[in-house]
Amino acid sequence: MLASDGVWEFLTNQTVTDMILKFDDPLEACHAVVAEAYRLWLQFEVRTDDITMFLAFFDHDEPAPGAALDSELTTNRSEDSPSVSSAALLPEPAIRPVRRGVSKEKRLAMALGASNSASADDEEGFFEPVVVPKTDVELAKIQKAVRANFLFQHLNAAQSQQILDAMVKTEAAAGEVVIAQGTRGDHFYIVDSGEYAVTVAAGESRPPVEVMRYSTSGGLNPCFGELAILHSKPRAATVTCVAPGTLWAIDRRSFRAVLMRSSSQQLTRALRSVGILKSLSVNQIQRLEDVLTEVAYADGDYVVREGDTTDTFYVIVRGTVSGTDT
Repeated sequence: MLASDGVWEFLTNQTVTDMILKFDDPLEACHAVVAEAYRLWLQFEVRTDDITMFLAFFDHDEPAPGAALDSELTTNRSEDSPSVSSAALLPEPAIRPVRRGVSKEKRLAMALGASNSASADDEEGFFEPVVVPKTDVELAKIQKAVRANFLFQHLNAAQSQQILDAMVKTEAAAGEVVIAQGTRGDHFYIVDSGEYAVTVAAGESRPPVEVMRYSTSGGLNPCFGELAILHSKPRAATVTCVAPGTLWAIDRRSFRAVLMRSSSQQLTRALRSVGILKSLSVNQIQRLEDVLTEVAYADGDYVVREGDTTDTFYVIVRGTVSGTDT
């Protein structure tokens, strides 16, 4: 595995390893780690660093029973190659320090920095995205469009619904510039209908070059503008409507508000209220939060049945659970 500093800023190598081992597909594992790193950046910072990850899984035959690693290495290496000890192949036992272990003063400064800059982002944590009514057909179309998009793959059910509710339908006329290269974008778009040309300026003396087109001709609803949701950076290309149509859009302010609403502050308080967890440090509580997974239950579903053997700890985030003893 290779990952940029944006991954290691708030995650330890052990946490990332634990997450990876839950997946059989390396791409899904990368999506999960990147999504978690991005969530932590939004929680502790008002910006994000580059979050990039490469992961490969290797299938290999198990060594014969009783065969020593050193003997295998000695047998397979050439005479001119240096000898390698098995200890050299083992990872260092120490876990790299991350931002989660910073001092209280530094954490307070980070919180104050986020608070002071909230005016620039209109205080996402307190912003209530507007709910735009949609038909079942429209909801299904949007859900299908974002199903494979990395921004939405690891949102929980409540977050996904809030994102869908906040999508706004906009009309695009032929010749209208949806986004312009060099301007700072703050919207993510889903093509509902129409056709849109993507052009990149080749230079001052040369006309823009068309690099691709977005349309629904293949039965899909393509998306564009992901980086505008992640970063407030200039657009890398211009998107122009060439055939009139409609777009579904969500702005960065609404997107961040949905993610920040699921901040770990509420979960931290809930964990702190559990008697056996009160002695844990802040770092230990946050490590515990990292391995929690949200599970949704419908009215009448059994969470645990009397007599079952279970090794799962539950925290009620929403709803009511009743316990019975026979």
